[in-house]
Amino acid sequence: LAGLREAGADEAIHVLAGRVAAYARLDYPEDVAALLRELRRAGADDAAHTVASRAVSDADLEGPRAAAMLMAALRQADADEAVRSLADRSAAIGTDPDDPDGTAWLLEELRRAGAREAARSIADQAAACTSLDDPSAVAALLKGMREARASDAVTTLLARDPGAHASIDNPLGVACLLEELGRSGADDAARTFASRVATRASPEAVTALLTGLRKIGAVATARAFAARAAETCADLDDPYGAARLLEEVRLAGASEAARL
Repeated sequence: LAGLREAGADEAIHVLAGRVAAYARLDYPEDVAALLRELRRAGADDAAHTVASRAVSDADLEGPRAAAMLMAALRQADADEAVRSLADRSAAIGTDPDDPDGTAWLLEELRRAGAREAARSIADQAAACTSLDDPSAVAALLKGMREARASDAVTTLLARDPGAHASIDNPLGVACLLEELGRSGADDAARTFASRVATRASPEAVTALLTGLRKIGAVATARAFAARAAETCADLDDPYGAARLLEEVRLAGASEAARL
């Protein structure tokens, strides 16, 4: 299709687009997305809508990431009816406990489609069983739940204490989770998580976390964490590491803590 479009072979495009729409295998969402993009570029809107309708039932949706990818492609193709049908199918398929990032993406697509009931259903399932190891993925999932107004799911997920289970090896991910805990109204959980990080992480990791909080605009969270880190951070033998930590504490606006 791309070659015919570049050659200006409009009649050939029309013929090929019709055949593709009727006979192409639509098993893989990423391939469907690429086909829909090219059909739209070629001006073959009718063929694109036929592909979109077929893809809802034919595509292999192994989990929330595949469903989100296909839904995004259908949305970009203005296939509103297909999007609504896919939203219903997605809710029936459910979520993947090992892919909170993919679930967060699906929640975003469902919210954009106005499929609130489907979004709440997915959120409720994810809240009860999703893995809590990856702090950035859990933060993305919490954000998706909050924006989908799935308050029950947020409550369920927070009750599982993600701050106690999340890895603290990725400072930016920790920063995202700290900020999202605060935005979700879980101030106690955020403080407990901050204490865990400040106590167990190295000065270098704490410094990187403060940098990450500032980069995502979490000024208040950075200031609160800086004050806690100044009191509890262990292993301050390295003067260079300590100097960088002092600088970040000061940049976070916790000057009093820096003097401690």
